[in-house]
Amino acid sequence: MNWRIIALLAIPILLLGCTINPQDSLVKTQGQQAPVIASDNGNAPVKNSTITLTLEEVARHSTANDCWMVIHNKVLDLSSYTSHPGGSGYTAYCGTDATVAFDTKGGRGNQHSGNAVSQLDYYTIGQLNQTITIGVGQ
Repeated sequence: MNWRIIALLAIPILLLGCTINPQDSLVKTQGQQAPVIASDNGNAPVKNSTITLTLEEVARHSTANDCWMVIHNKVLDLSSYTSHPGGSGYTAYCGTDATVAFDTKGGRGNQHSGNAVSQLDYYTIGQLNQTITIGVGQ
């Protein structure tokens, strides 16, 4: 009889775990910035320094471990993003304006889901050409 109770409890938990996307639970509080992490190539800005988010600055962050990109004039730091449903294909756009690629799912003509669009804010560190202070909100 105990195994039936365990089974009744385990099945819903198992099903719940299979249907939850960890990215769905990302919540960004007002004023919080996505983390800017140190990179292997030494391009990470010094904490508490200011930088202007130009295309040139974005281009300095062009690897999977140090991945910034622009989507709809928002600069995103995707260095810590590891659970892309389409695999690592997005890393080809690190260091670039990836708006067209995002809007067409890498040229396939499909739009990203509303969930994907809503996640952009979590990784946004500022608007293109905005001057920001690194380390604020971390």
